[in-house]
Amino acid sequence: MPSYLIQVLIGLLLSDGSLEKSSPTSTTRLSVMFGSLHISYLFHLLGLFEPYTDSPIRTIDVYNKKLKLITRK
Repeated sequence: MPSYLIQVLIGLLLSDGSLEKSSPTSTTRLSVMFGSLHISYLFHLLGLFEPYTDSPIRTIDVYNKKLKLITRK
């Protein structure tokens, strides 16, 4: 991995990113969560890490009880 991507990865881990394993023997994956306002930044990150990824961007809907509305993240 080029050094600039390692720097981006460290920045993500210090902010909105995390590393996850689904089982003790699985590989590690990077997970980042942003609100839908930052979708262009997420696509930029996907472009940077595209050689290292094999899954598309997933979205989730979150229900806000206070505002009684669903937001996409």
